[in-house]
Amino acid sequence: MDELALAKRLIAFDTSSAEGLRRAAEFVGGWLESNDIGAQQTEARGLPVTTAEVGPADAPTLVLHGHMDVVPGGRDQFEPRVDGDRLYGRGAYDMKGALAVMLLMLLNLRDQDGVRLRLGIVSDEESEEEDNRGSDALVAAGF
Repeated sequence: MDELALAKRLIAFDTSSAEGLRRAAEFVGGWLESNDIGAQQTEARGLPVTTAEVGPADAPTLVLHGHMDVVPGGRDQFEPRVDGDRLYGRGAYDMKGALAVMLLMLLNLRDQDGVRLRLGIVSDEESEEEDNRGSDALVAAGF
């Protein structure tokens, strides 16, 4: 699956709701597992937090951090489309396209031994909550 196909798949999830976020997190976890990348699913404030890593634990570490949630939109905004060289859809650039690239980075670098890549995907970046957010849970867990 290339980055465009993966980004389109992620855009198709209505991640403005808890149910959509859970379904998208299940897809991401399944995608990682199907590509022999161990994934962990936890929660923060009842919303999914996904982590994965590749590379040796004692290598220099690069943390990739992203979010799946988007602000609410019309149903048609969750139908990805390409017009010329542009991808349109809710979250295409903030940040489901970037998540697709991060997932593919883990896949492409899964078997190397020069760097440790740690991926953390939260579900509440667009939230107005200030405490106990997904990123806080990652940090508290040593991420």
